[in-house]
Amino acid sequence: SLGSESYPERTAAHAELARLGAVPREQLVAALQHPEPEVRLRAKELLRRLQIDDLWCASRATFVAEKLSAGEALAALAAQTGNRILLGDQYAAFQDRPVELAAGAHDYWPALDSLCLQSGNRVRPHYDTRQSGLVAITGSRPKHPLAYSGPVRSAIVSARREFKEEFDYEKLSGEIQHAFHMNLQFMWEERFRLVAYRSQPELVLARTDTGAELSVVPGGSATWSVATGGSRQVAMTLRLQPPPTTAQRLALLHLRWGLV
Repeated sequence: SLGSESYPERTAAHAELARLGAVPREQLVAALQHPEPEVRLRAKELLRRLQIDDLWCASRATFVAEKLSAGEALAALAAQTGNRILLGDQYAAFQDRPVELAAGAHDYWPALDSLCLQSGNRVRPHYDTRQSGLVAITGSRPKHPLAYSGPVRSAIVSARREFKEEFDYEKLSGEIQHAFHMNLQFMWEERFRLVAYRSQPELVLARTDTGAELSVVPGGSATWSVATGGSRQVAMTLRLQPPPTTAQRLALLHLRWGLV
């Protein structure tokens, strides 16, 4: 235990509690009142690590297996996750159709997308950046490829090939650039207070359905940008080397995005 007289046993208990994650939280809170200073110190450190882990996890909402209206389901999702969701505004209406989610806990972004898809709605940030939260309005959800990572949702909004030729008359030489541009959009939960972010994500791996791996087009550098208090999404471009003509789709895209 954390209060063992043996230092190796205390260290092993510390590592085991860290591995268990949120399970021993109540015991750790109780350990803050332990008479031994080292026990209190280790409990405080473990609780701090749990708080950091919580920050990078998706908020979750629990639903029972029953039919609800979209408005009721979105209200429950907002209340349980702490994310504000407005149902329509002065620019567009909201369709309150019956929806259903399987019983159990659901991560915020996948649940939100599923409820909107079932009810014929989509979400966007409020036009007034001083207003927090998202607005659910009538309309089909765009069929963008989506990925979820904790409190962040990413989407490939569009992609295009680009051919660029430059000719230098002084050197009498030309250069042709061929790149594959992907326009990305990142959104995050309201509780996730983003301070700054890398202006371009780092490519970890990009692979086509033919097995060919793509690399980033050289040139340019990703700088850091400050996130304003009301911002809930950012857009950026990823420039990749062109895929082979035999490739039909991008089978895997793994990105790393720096956040503060």
